[in-house]
Amino acid sequence: MENTIKVTGRSKISVAPDTTRIVFDMNDWRESYDETLALFNGQFASLLKKLKSCGFSKEDLKTTHYSLSVRNENYRDKDGNYRTKQVGYEFYHTSRIEFPSDGKRLNRILTALSKDGAMPEFRIEYTVSDPESVKKELIAAAVKDAGEKAKVLAEAAGQKLGGVISINYAYGEDDMTVRPMERAKLCANGACDAMNVNFTPEDIVIEDTVSVIYAF
Repeated sequence: MENTIKVTGRSKISVAPDTTRIVFDMNDWRESYDETLALFNGQFASLLKKLKSCGFSKEDLKTTHYSLSVRNENYRDKDGNYRTKQVGYEFYHTSRIEFPSDGKRLNRILTALSKDGAMPEFRIEYTVSDPESVKKELIAAAVKDAGEKAKVLAEAAGQKLGGVISINYAYGEDDMTVRPMERAKLCANGACDAMNVNFTPEDIVIEDTVSVIYAF
């Protein structure tokens, strides 16, 4: 029976973010469905108009969540029992834009967003433009680490390391995002004549493991 060595390779790399993402959250309600829908359409159109003034297109604003549903409220009836009644309709909408990190451009966007009209809550995130290449580098480093460990073990046992028999790896999605600003709302009615946000985001640190069986 062939002798084997099973080792776990580990890798950890730091990557500097090169992409800025602004995520917008809109939420409001009105008594009637038509009023709620009109309110959403107006807020969305206002947001899109401001982004277009900064060089974005409609296609650049990606919707990640949208719902328009009944809004209920609880109350006590005359006997003190809790009841639920419909009071209107409520919408939730989340969207985002991404662009190569540029502090001056970010401030121009935030300044434009602070002008007249509804102002959605937002958060600023930083990520990488090519996560797949980062993931491949991480996997390659883990496999290399496994090989180095196996070689040390084989030499310590007075054996010569053979070839790879099998590799076990569970591919998963890594969150390559840093979030220095979770939730914020801009100054009302253009009170912020010029935004001056100057972030230097921390590096994104990701880790991975792979199990490799070698012959010896």
